[in-house]
Parts: sequence; C-alpha cells; structure tokens
Amino acid sequence: MIVFDPQRSIYVSSKISNAFVSGFGTKLSDGMENVPLERRLRMEQIHSDRIVVIQTMDNLAMDGKGVDGAVTGLAPATLTVRSADCVPLLFADEIAGIIGASHQGWRGALLKLPEKMVKTMKGSDPADIVVAIGPAIGSCCYEIWGDRLEDFRKTFPDYSDRVILIRKGKSYLNLAHLVYLQLVAVQILPDNIDHFPFCTSCDKEHFYSYNRDRTKQTMVSFISKI
Repeated sequence: MIVFDPQRSIYVSSKISNAFVSGFGTKLSDGMENVPLERRLRMEQIHSDRIVVIQTMDNLAMDGKGVDGAVTGLAPATLTVRSADCVPLLFADEIAGIIGASHQGWRGALLKLPEKMVKTMKGSDPADIVVAIGPAIGSCCYEIWGDRLEDFRKTFPDYSDRVILIRKGKSYLNLAHLVYLQLVAVQILPDNIDHFPFCTSCDKEHFYSYNRDRTKQTMVSFISKI
C-alpha cells in the first residue's frame, strides 16, 4: 500500500523494506532534506530506454546524462526520478541489496523500459524484487489518438484491450497499468508490486501535471540504501 506521510508531505510504499529509504514527493516536499546533493543521481530523462548501472560515487552528475533508468548496489547513492504525469518506478531487492529507479512516459513504456530495468538488475531474482509504481496520470485524463494510439495497439496487442479505454468515442491510456503488466511479464510477483491510487492530473493540491497545466515543475521520487 502507498500511503501519505503527513510529517514529510510525501507518499511512501509499505512494501519496500526498511533496509531502504524511499518516497514519492509532492508539490509540498521532495522528502530529501537530509540527503546531500553529492549523493543524489539526477537522471537527464530524455524519454529513452537507456539505463545506467552506478558502480562508483565518483561522478554521479555525469552518470545521469542521457538515461531514464538507474540501478545500483551502492549504499551511499540515492536514485531520483522527476515526474509530472509520467510514471516513476522504484525497485528494491533486499536479498541482493540492489535498488533501481526509472522514469517512463509514453515513449519509455513503448520501449518497454520497465522490463529492461528488471533485466538490468543483475544478481537479483525477479521473485525478490519489490516495485512501487508512483504518482502518474490516470486513464481518466490521458487521452491518446492518431499514430501514438496505433503504436500502443501494435506494440502491445495482448494488452491493448486492458490498457486502452474508449469513452464517448475517445481513447484513454492507463499508463500505470501498462507498466504493471510489463513488470509481471518479466516475473515480478503481483504481490510485490505497489500501486499508487490517484491521478496526478486530477489532484491539483498534491501534484504537478503537465497534462493539466503544461508546467515544467516536477515532483521528485527517490530510493537509497541505508
């Protein structure tokens, strides 16, 4: 379950072990007041399927260039994701001591970034990985059409009826559910996947939304090893 922490004004997943510190930031707080900047990996987030494996703390600023996903086993590193409708994912494997974070909008979902993140977590058994799906735009608000709609239907023929909803002749995408289905496809256990229950575009009090406001402001999600 993902619940609101009123003391820090962030959302946290109860499925992610206390061996990690994690959270989904809001408009009110990013929850990282005590995390030094030099410990934070800030991904460039170019809507790609590129993933970096962080092996040293030497140059986190450069490690984030041109990527939308990151994996590490380093205890000092904090992986961060910025979003304002796209889906932030946080990965944690307590057994292997590996964490991950990724950013997927519609392009990242089409490129199957969630699946590639799991495959990049070398040394992890998918059955041991817990994934929290963070605040994102819902199918209530995310209308798609034209080439983008057809790309999703062609790329995910087995999923399209479950993730594309038709209302009054318009098509809406359930991006978070598509991400969930991709995770299950690479053997992440359904019971190990946490779901965020609200739509960023609907909840103006807590979340920025590009779909709603065309804003460049973002929330920050994060995960680190203690």
